[in-house]
Amino acid sequence: MELMLNWLLLIVPFVGFVLGFGVLKRLNNLYYALKLGKKWDELPPGDLSWPLIGSTLSFLKYFTFGPPDGFIRDFSRRYGKIDMYKTHIFGKPTLIVCKPEICRQVLTDETKFIPSYPTSITAVFGKKSLLQVPKEEHRKLRRLTMAPISGHAALEMYIDHIEHTVISGLEEWSSMKKPLELLTTIKQLTFKVIWNIFMGSTPIKSTSIREMETLNENIALAFLTLPLNFPGLPFHKALMVRTKIISNTNVTKCR
Repeated sequence: MELMLNWLLLIVPFVGFVLGFGVLKRLNNLYYALKLGKKWDELPPGDLSWPLIGSTLSFLKYFTFGPPDGFIRDFSRRYGKIDMYKTHIFGKPTLIVCKPEICRQVLTDETKFIPSYPTSITAVFGKKSLLQVPKEEHRKLRRLTMAPISGHAALEMYIDHIEHTVISGLEEWSSMKKPLELLTTIKQLTFKVIWNIFMGSTPIKSTSIREMETLNENIALAFLTLPLNFPGLPFHKALMVRTKIISNTNVTKCR
């Protein structure tokens, strides 16, 4: 009898926990169904999962530990292999588009689709960033920022520099006696090329480049995370990096 009571004490809270989350998922879907009305029936199949969190934890699990396409495969297994699914990630209801033709339409048709980004990205870059300015101003700024590397004529200026950087990198890798992590190494080499294109050919210490790589990685990690501003979390680190970069820029200007 005592053994049965112990089992019940273990099983009942677990079952209640599972059922509770199941109810929350249903309530979350019901909330958006009532909010959208008839438009809800026009949406593709999918699951908005839990309130606020949605499917974000599942998304981060696959994109952190792999395989990345496992997130989409889960939807395919549950709802069939189709072009779109509905879900809820990074605090917002979301449509996942899987067909190249539809992706192209979303990216190019500015009359039907307005560019938008997760809160974590817009908060890190700030209100005056290229991502959040009005459409016309965005086009002008994009032309200015892309001018140094846009077109064959502009790229011809950097061919020798790129070639020299790649050859130096290959020579350095071949002399190393320990295995290299390919993705990380290629990413570092690419960052070095881009850094020198935008910052000029002024000699710079390798330690400074590594510092900038670390800052860049801290910002990039915040793109695929919840916007939780607590010490130690990726979003908090990215905000700190953005505060340091802005402060350094202001100091440079004052000097």
